Amino acid sequence: MTYKIVLPYKMSTKLAELIGIHVGDGSLYKDKKGDYTITFTGNLNERDYMDYVNNLFFSCFGVKMKMKVYSKTNSIQLRIRSKNIFYFLRDNLALCEGPKNKLLIPNCIKSKKCYSKYFLRGLFDTDGCVTVQNMGKYKYPIVKITTKHNSLAQEILECFREFNIPCYLTKKNLSAIYDVSIRNKNVDLFFKKIGSKNYKNIRKLEGWGRRDLNPHLGS
Repeated sequence: MTYKIVLPYKMSTKLAELIGIHVGDGSLYKDKKGDYTITFTGNLNERDYMDYVNNLFFSCFGVKMKMKVYSKTNSIQLRIRSKNIFYFLRDNLALCEGPKNKLLIPNCIKSKKCYSKYFLRGLFDTDGCVTVQNMGKYKYPIVKITTKHNSLAQEILECFREFNIPCYLTKKNLSAIYDVSIRNKNVDLFFKKIGSKNYKNIRKLEGWGRRDLNPHLGS
């Protein structure tokens, strides 16, 4: 089946989520053949989520990406070569070409709160995690988004505060890595207001005994 590329004429919640996914695990580059390439890379055990990303991409651009499994690196990559999509993402949405040296949340996302929500969801599902912290005999869940860009971490912090989700920023010792963290009862707020489409996060919550939460809220 042949698909025709359709470039979005305006911002949408689906495109906002895809931008968050790109900031987390996407790339734009010109390969050695001179082709304009867009990729998203995930872990091999996230096949269901990569299918979701591919369907999201189709919803935004009218085409599916090719999926390739790399067993040696335990990874899955979605890839498409398209000059039109490449320049749309780079020039219209201000996404980085090549190495992500300076990351910021695009202005088109910050223009509306609803776009920030879906951007945060996409970013969390790629560069975030759910973990458990031990405090003596007590344990509590933590949601984290990790980045090496302090400027991006500060903007993520501001976005969460716009949703009245308490959070804090920490820098890992001896490395330029920043964690934006939400903990304990505020994890409930995160999943109710932002949510997740990556089942690795949902399974973590279920393992924590939080089957009452609805990680798909707002989809």
